[in-house]
Order: sequence, then C-alpha cells, then structure tokens
Amino acid sequence: MTILFVLLAILLLGLLIVAHELGHFLSARAQGIAVKEFSVGFGPKLLQRKSKKSETLFSLRGIPLGGYCAFYDEDADTLDKDDPRRFGAARVWKRMIVVLAGSIMNIILAFLLAIVLNLAYGAVPAQPYIADVVADSPAAQAGVQAGDVLISVGGWYLEEGEAGGLSEVVDQLDDGQAASLWVMRDGQGMCINVVPEYNETEGRSLIGVSIAAYARPNLFQAVEGAWDSCVYASTVIAESLGQLIFHGEGAQDVSGPVGVVQVIAEQTQSGGLYMYLSLAILISINLGIINLLPIPGLDGSRFLFLVAEAVRRKPINKRVEGAIHAIGFALMFGLLILFTFRDIQRIIGG
Repeated sequence: MTILFVLLAILLLGLLIVAHELGHFLSARAQGIAVKEFSVGFGPKLLQRKSKKSETLFSLRGIPLGGYCAFYDEDADTLDKDDPRRFGAARVWKRMIVVLAGSIMNIILAFLLAIVLNLAYGAVPAQPYIADVVADSPAAQAGVQAGDVLISVGGWYLEEGEAGGLSEVVDQLDDGQAASLWVMRDGQGMCINVVPEYNETEGRSLIGVSIAAYARPNLFQAVEGAWDSCVYASTVIAESLGQLIFHGEGAQDVSGPVGVVQVIAEQTQSGGLYMYLSLAILISINLGIINLLPIPGLDGSRFLFLVAEAVRRKPINKRVEGAIHAIGFALMFGLLILFTFRDIQRIIGG
C-alpha cells in the first residue's frame, strides 16, 4: 500500500461520516432546532469556526474515527430552557426525523453513487453493433462501418446481448461464400455482402470486425440498476448482521477502522476508481444500517427512546437515558480498541 491510497481510504471514511452528520444537521436546521457543534472526528480540536448566522461551531478533531452533531439540551446555559430552538423542546416526531436523518443521508448518498457508477461503468444488453472495423479487411472493403447495428446475419436474426451470432455464421460458410449482413445505419436498413478471408493466426475465416452487444445505460436504466444494487446490498448486509448478532458467524472477520482503511486502500490500488466507488456504496449503506440498530449510543437506540416518549407522552428520565447511552459508548469504544488491536496484529503478522 502507498501513502496515497491510505489517505484516499481515510478521506472516504471521513466523507461518509460527514454525510451522516450532515443529515442530522440539515434536518435539524430545517425544523428550527439549533445545532451547538458539528464535528468531524473526536478528541482534540485541530480546526474550528463558528458560524455567525447559525451560531454553530464547526470543528475538525484529531481522531478521525467518527463525528457528531451536538444539540442544545435542557441543562445548556446558552439557551433558555423554554427556547424553542432546543432539541428537547421540539415535537417528538421532529426529533425522530432528526435522529433518523443521518442513516437516511448515508443511504441516499449510496444510491446517488450507485447511479454515477452505473452511468460510468454499467452495461445493459443492446442490439449487437459493429464496434470496430479492421482497415483493409473484407468488411471494410464491402462498406461496413463502425456503429452499424446488426439486425441479422445470413438470415439469423440477432437478439439483444447476442454477440456471437456473426462468428457462428461465418464459421459455417464455404470458401468464397458471402455473409449477408442486414444492418441499420442512420435509420436506414441495408444489406451488405461480405466474403470472409482465412486468417492464419486465428486459424479460421474472418471478415475483420469486432462486435459489441452491450451499451452504457441511460439515466432511467442507471437509476433502476442503482436501486436494485442498493436493495441487494442492504439485504446482504442486514442478513450478515443478523448472523453475526444471533449466531456469531463472521465475528473473526469484523474489522475496526485500521482494517477498513487497509481493505479500501488495497482494493482501490488494484481496482481503481470503480472499486473505490463500489466500496463507498457498500460502506455508506453499512454505516446507515448499523446506526439504526437499537444499540445504546447509536441512532437506533435514541429513536426507541423517542418512541417510548411518544407512547408515554412524556420523556424518559434524561439521567437514565444518558447513563444508558454512556454505557453503550463505553462498550463500543472498548470493542473499537479490541478490533483496532486485532487489525494491527493481522497486518503485522500478514
């Protein structure tokens, strides 16, 4: 791994975290809830800037293992207890939206990245067409042009995604027999007869063209493909989490931040931008789903407390809720240290 790919991996995780916290931030601001601090990372502050308009402190901290969006609570002396901009003063359904918005933003980001990936690298079955014509080949001499859409070859009608029909017909021709190509060019149909020539290198007769039967998807196809791939990825991730939580399957493969950075760096180095975007999609969906789990300290747990408040029509004791979240954070931090230590051992030993 080179430093460049490690930095790209760290940048990717940072952007996904920013997207998650941005979901909380934007949904809160849209509903008139004041945001005390928007932080990328934990630990000591490296950079900070306070917005004069929103009075939100934007900060970059030294440990790039997460981030948070802090709101004003009842005990904050900056805002009056009755100030409607406090998080606790907002209607419970508004707070539910804010809590869920982080995961929703991650899933939306994954979907948008999947659309971009499909537009840039995707392929859908298309009517076979001439992708390239070899200069001075029988096809070139007969007038075949790159871009001609193949309708039929020797009476054999070709279907979408079928690229081998031409080769099969040519292989069956006798010496000197022409292959009849029905093509569409600029909306006009035409028949072109091409007599193959024997190619010693290939050991068979060729007409000198390359055929393509797949094309880049249009926007509608890219959106449809992105939806299908995100649904599939979400299903696989949810099933894997279920197997891990209830049966312990895959526990030995769970990685911490160091391991995730290593995987992203290695896969990006070998797979380029395509792999980088693919991993961004998977990790973003994974981050969104994990945060919805009802684990103390995560958004899923906070959402459950809000559901309980809505049912009881009064909030849970803040000290009790705070203690539960604190315990959850402590356990997650302990697991984070454990996974990081194991990742380092794996890298050194590997």
